[in-house]
Amino acid sequence: MKKLVTMAVIPALMGAGVIAFAQDRQGELDRQGQMDRQGQMDRQGGIGTTEKGVQVGSQAPNFILQDADGDTHNLREYLQDDKIVVLEWFDPLSPFSRKYHEQTELMRQTYERFEDKDVVWLAVATFGIRDAQGQTGIGGQQQQPGMGQQQQPGMGQQHGQQGGIGQQGKTGETSRLATMTREQAIEILERATDDLDIKYPVLLDDSGNLANLYGVSEIPHVFIISKDGRVAYSGAVDNSRGVADIGDVNYVAQALNQLVNEQPVSVPRSEPFGTSLPAGAPRQHQQGGQDPQRQLPRDQEHDRFGGDRD
Repeated sequence: MKKLVTMAVIPALMGAGVIAFAQDRQGELDRQGQMDRQGQMDRQGGIGTTEKGVQVGSQAPNFILQDADGDTHNLREYLQDDKIVVLEWFDPLSPFSRKYHEQTELMRQTYERFEDKDVVWLAVATFGIRDAQGQTGIGGQQQQPGMGQQQQPGMGQQHGQQGGIGQQGKTGETSRLATMTREQAIEILERATDDLDIKYPVLLDDSGNLANLYGVSEIPHVFIISKDGRVAYSGAVDNSRGVADIGDVNYVAQALNQLVNEQPVSVPRSEPFGTSLPAGAPRQHQQGGQDPQRQLPRDQEHDRFGGDRD
C-alpha cells in the first residue's frame, strides 16, 4: 500500500514542478517582452524621452551665457529665485520662428500673459557651428553680409530652400544663422530684436554648445523648466506644422498655465518642427566657442541644478 501511494505522489509532484517551471518561464518571457516594448517606445521618442539631450522630468543642465546686450544669465540663479524658466530656441531667418513673432505674434502674447507670474523667458540663438573644415560664415566665407543681401532675406520675406552645412531636416529648412560667425549673427540678432520687438533677452549660443547639451536639432524648440529645476516641457510651440497658420493648441501656454497653478503638465513633450540645425563638426568645447557650463565654480561643476552636492 505504501508503495502504491508513493508511486501516485511522485507523478503529481513532477506535474506540479512542470507547471511551476512553465509559469516561471512565461513570467520571464512576459517581463522580457515588456522590456523590449519599453525599449522600442524609448527609441521612438515616447513621452518623457528624447533621442538625445535632456529628458522631460530630468534636472535641467545649468548654463551661464551672455545675451546680445552683454548681460550674463545663470539658470541656477533664476531657479534659486523661485522662477519658472522658458528657453526658446530662436532663429530670425527661419520662417517657423518668424511665424510666431511676426505673422501671428503668438510668442509675444504668450510671454506677456505670463511675464508677471514668476516666469523668466529667454530666447537662445545658436550660431558659429563649424563645418568639417572648421569654417564658419556664409558659404564658409568670413564675409559680413547685410540683412538686405540676397542670401539673407529680409525679416518679412520667405526663407528659401538654401540651407547651411549638413543635411536638411524634416521641412527642408536648414538654419543659416547657425553657420554664421559671431559678428554676422549678432548683426542679424540686433536688427531682429528691434524689428520683431522682442522684449526678453536673446542668449548667444556660440558654437552650438548649449543646443548640443540640451539636444536641440529643430528650431523653434521650447523647454520649460519648473521651479524645482526639472524639465517640465520640451517640444514645439503648438500643434501646427506649416509656416503660416498657428495650431489650435498652444503647448507652451498650456504648460505654463498648469505650472503656475501647481498642476501637472498634461502634455510634457511634443515633436519640434521647423528649421534644422546643421550637422557640423563636433560642437562641444570647440576652440572659440563658449562652453555654457565652464564658468561654474569647482564645487558646482557637476551639479545640474541649484541643490547642494552630497
